[in-house]
Amino acid sequence: MDRFYLKFSSEFFLNSKIIKMQAEERGVEMLLFFLKLTLYSTHHEGGVTIKPFSGYTKRLAELFQTDEEVVINCISFLSREKLIKIDTYNEMLIINGIQNLIIRDKDCSEEQVNKVVEYWNNNSGLNKVEYLTESRIKVIKSKLHEFGFDNIKRVVDYVKGNSFLQGNSYNNKGKWQASFDWVMKEDNFLNILEGNYTNPYERYLQNLQSNEEEQDIEPTDLEKMKELAKSLFED
Repeated sequence: MDRFYLKFSSEFFLNSKIIKMQAEERGVEMLLFFLKLTLYSTHHEGGVTIKPFSGYTKRLAELFQTDEEVVINCISFLSREKLIKIDTYNEMLIINGIQNLIIRDKDCSEEQVNKVVEYWNNNSGLNKVEYLTESRIKVIKSKLHEFGFDNIKRVVDYVKGNSFLQGNSYNNKGKWQASFDWVMKEDNFLNILEGNYTNPYERYLQNLQSNEEEQDIEPTDLEKMKELAKSLFED
């Protein structure tokens, strides 16, 4: 069974309509009911079907274990503020704009999480993930939601080919290497995805190679420049 999530803005509770709702009599209870109603609607693409529709406030009160007076006041407020649409013909309450906030968990199944771990273990060249903890599952799902599996593969492939992250660069040999948890941290993941972890010595060699023909550098001079750069980039 698919699970659904809502992505609220960090400023949700600063929204003028939410502030106005909380200022109503029993406003905090109204807000709690609204959040329950909104979460419930994620399984129905932002709508709540109530059949028969007559007396729907009583059934909603029972469903969400809320006082019916709170339900009536909240529905009235939400309707006035155009936060919901009452569709009596289809016997539905529709939460306006919620479709853009719903996340379906179909891309974050156990199979997809295991697929990420398998790709890391087979292609990163670094220590394998042996224990799939809850915190790791949460991080992997977050990356799948935000970046997708293809970009996770790009990051792992970059890690495999990067001597600094592998712990093999001249100025880092044997001292440190990346780990799965380090790579999956938000800032590190984004920096790797954007190619910001090129080793300085390797970057110098790349520039030197690209300029070799243009500047007509003699092979012996080229080797001397490489050796000099190596000594400079070493600790």
